[in-house]
Amino acid sequence: MTNQRVTAFELWTSTDDGTTWRPATVRAGDDGDFTAALPKPAAGQAVSLRIKVTADGGSGIDQTIIRAYRAG
Repeated sequence: MTNQRVTAFELWTSTDDGTTWRPATVRAGDDGDFTAALPKPAAGQAVSLRIKVTADGGSGIDQTIIRAYRAG
């Protein structure tokens, strides 16, 4: 198996169970890592996440997680 390098990482967040999505700012690090600031929800509110990642070897992932985390 050959290691692949991630070439694109996109992230969106939703606070209404995926009815509307807002793009998150994603930053690529020097070592191939990616970071993004996630919203802090109001008390009891959940945040859903949607990601799309592609790699230079042709693989990728597109995944949606409804209610990925919530505020306590």
